[in-house]
Amino acid sequence: MKTTELRGFTRDLLSAHGAEIATDSAHLLRIEAPSELADRLGRTSLALAFNQRGLQDDPNSELATVGNPVFDRVLDLAIERGRIGVGFVPQPKKTVDAKPNGLPKELSKELSKELSKALPNSLPKDVSVGGSRDSYAPLYYHVFKVQYSVEETPDSLEVVAVDGVTLELESQSPDLLGLWETLDADPSEGRRVPPALPLPDEVLRAALEGLERRLRRRIGRLKRDATEHLTREGESIGTYYQNLIEEARTSKRKLAGGLQAREEKIRLLQLDWKRRMEEAQEFWQPKVEVELSGLGVVFRPTREYELLRGGEVVGRAHASQGDGGFLIPRALADGTV
Repeated sequence: MKTTELRGFTRDLLSAHGAEIATDSAHLLRIEAPSELADRLGRTSLALAFNQRGLQDDPNSELATVGNPVFDRVLDLAIERGRIGVGFVPQPKKTVDAKPNGLPKELSKELSKELSKALPNSLPKDVSVGGSRDSYAPLYYHVFKVQYSVEETPDSLEVVAVDGVTLELESQSPDLLGLWETLDADPSEGRRVPPALPLPDEVLRAALEGLERRLRRRIGRLKRDATEHLTREGESIGTYYQNLIEEARTSKRKLAGGLQAREEKIRLLQLDWKRRMEEAQEFWQPKVEVELSGLGVVFRPTREYELLRGGEVVGRAHASQGDGGFLIPRALADGTV
C-alpha cells in the first residue's frame, strides 16, 4: 500500500471513530481522540509519522508501520469494527472557473434555472436555489456477507451501492477492486468534502431495503429447501418413535410396575418424540444472517447548490460534473422537508 493510501486509510478510519484531525500533511497525522477511542489507542493525543520525514517533523510521533504497538492497535480497530475505504473520482478535465461567490453570474443563473426545473412540483414554492461551489457527492458501496442456514443455498458477498444524496440504488455494481485503482487517495484542492462517516442511518436503511429485495427470491428457495428437509426428517423421527411405542405396547416382556410402568414408558417416548421434532423445527428454521463486512465511499466531483427557504439552507443539491445530471436530496424531492 502506498504511503498516501495508508495515510488516507488511517485518517478516514480514525475520523469515522470520532477523532479530530489536528494535522494532516504528506508525512504526519496528528489526531485528538475522544474518550472511547483513547481507551483503545492508549492515549488522547496521537501523532503518526508515515516516513522518516514525519519522524523528523515530530520526534514524539509513532511510525505507522506493522509492529509498532500503537499502530497495531489502529489495525486491530479496523479488523474489529469493519473495513472502510474512501476514494475520490479524479476531477474532470473541463471545469468551470470558480468565482468567490460561485459560478459566473450568467452561467450560475442558467444552471440555477435548470436545477429549478429538475425539482419536483411537490416542493414547497418557497424553496429557491442559492450559491454554489465545487464539492463532492458520496456514493456508498456496502459489502454484505450473507450466510444461509441451508447448505444447498451457498453463502455470498453482495455489493449494494447507494447514492448518498438521493438515496437511490445503483442498478449495477462495478468491480470494486478495479474501481479503486482509478480513484485518488486525496481530494482535489479547493473542493469541499462533505462529511460521509459515520455511515448515515438513512443510507444504511436504503441499502438494507435494496438487499432485501434482491434476496427475496433466494429466500423463497431457502424456505422451500428447509421445508423439504424438515418433512423428511420429521417422517424419519416419526417412524422411529412409532416403532418404539408400538414395541412398548405389544411387548410380552413384563415390566416392574406392570401396566402403569408400560404407560409411563409410552408417555416418556411421546415426550421425547415431541422434543426431537421441536429440535428439528428449530434446526431447519430458515435463517439468513447478514453482516456489513466492508464499506467503500466514493466521492464524485460535483457543483453543489444551496437550497434555501427564507434565507436558511434546508438542503443541498448537486450537479454532476461527470454526466451533467442533478442529484436532489430525497427529503426535498418527496416534499417532506
